[in-house]
Amino acid sequence: MVIRRIEEGIALAMGNKGFDRIEANPDILIAIHTERQDKFDVQTWGYNYAPYDLYYRGSGYWGSGGIDIYRYQQGTLIIDIIKAADKELIWRGVGSKALPQNPTVKQIDKTVNQVVSKILVNFPPKKS
Repeated sequence: MVIRRIEEGIALAMGNKGFDRIEANPDILIAIHTERQDKFDVQTWGYNYAPYDLYYRGSGYWGSGGIDIYRYQQGTLIIDIIKAADKELIWRGVGSKALPQNPTVKQIDKTVNQVVSKILVNFPPKKS
């Protein structure tokens, strides 16, 4: 399901750049690679003040702060552009994004299109 949406997103983005999708004798091929990893975001909140009345009497202290740990999944998409004639890799783009938990179809489409657009913004490469 997601792979099909990625393919559709790439076809749309490439079409907007003037590339036509053809089945017979294409000039380039597009390969996609996906990965999903569990990630953790650890946030420490430093130190807390003791209650005001204790601090005011001179027996106040600094207490340890809180730690929040968030678990999420990060998706990575790699788009390879390959010269069809000799199967040579001519361009690679990579993008990553945190994936929404229990996403709706609309959220999946939005996430896929954002990542694909961000990756393909630099394709084709500018001539130097």
